[in-house]
Amino acid sequence: MSSAAQRSARRYFAWERRRAPLGAALRKIVGGRVADAAHALYAGVWLGLLDDDRLAAITQAYYAEQGGEWRHTRWTEVGLKPWEEDVVARFLSGRPRVMIGCAGAGREAFALARRGFAVSAFDCSPSLLGAARAYAERHGLTVEFTFSAPDHVPDLGPQDAAIVGWGGIMHVIGSSRRAAFLRRFREHLPAGAPLLVSFYVRPERDPAHAATIAVAPLVRTLRRRTRLEPGDELRPRFYRHRFTRGEIEEMFSRAGFELAEISLEHEYAVGVAS
Repeated sequence: MSSAAQRSARRYFAWERRRAPLGAALRKIVGGRVADAAHALYAGVWLGLLDDDRLAAITQAYYAEQGGEWRHTRWTEVGLKPWEEDVVARFLSGRPRVMIGCAGAGREAFALARRGFAVSAFDCSPSLLGAARAYAERHGLTVEFTFSAPDHVPDLGPQDAAIVGWGGIMHVIGSSRRAAFLRRFREHLPAGAPLLVSFYVRPERDPAHAATIAVAPLVRTLRRRTRLEPGDELRPRFYRHRFTRGEIEEMFSRAGFELAEISLEHEYAVGVAS
């Protein structure tokens, strides 16, 4: 992360600290609909002003300095969600080596290790990795946690299956980067091996997002920045992209996977290496 990107992240969070109480006061005065519209325009301006590196810096700064709930053992010990249990039983059975990217503090990694899988995990957040390694040491769990730069996959050797940690793909900026990120997973997998990703679904009608995505491209055009994509959002704490089914299918195809299963209800998809 460059020093310029770090400075931009600090400025953004300074503005956010001012905006939050003002937004709450505005909501009381004019009501939720107008307040939501004002925030959508505000988010659109920031999305336009910040380039991709600065958006990534905001996400990294959040997980490094603020996102304590993701480092806490309460989250780590949640274990697998019911739909994850189902996917693991159906797609990972007989596949002992599992690579987990965007592993965070290790929720999925430790749940699989306790089920007998040989887990190799990586993340781009030193603070989350520190929490994961400390938890593994306290509980005597053998899980390899590796640091990796954002959007990169370290060489962890051949694997039998892979998982992008819950929601992690949403933080990768741009459809080309997301496809390239998953393609690096594909390089570790044999044909037929599964890859699980989870994400938020973008509804067909979302007036607030429509306002944001109308403003942001105008600002980016004036500043000669790269174009945004429908589904790009700057939440109060981080960048994320919300997906349609078609985007998931295209992303898998570009990365060398065939879509095997998708649930818009539980917001996950499984691809199988071509």
